[in-house]
Amino acid sequence: MGFIVKLIELCARLGAGCASSGGCYQPELPKELR
Repeated sequence: MGFIVKLIELCARLGAGCASSGGCYQPELPKELR
């Protein structure tokens, strides 16, 4: 579950809103991070 933490950190860093499921709405993020 470490990748989820990185996802949340990435979202917070980019200022993108994160879904409750842990996914990011930022379409510019690499698909491997989604």
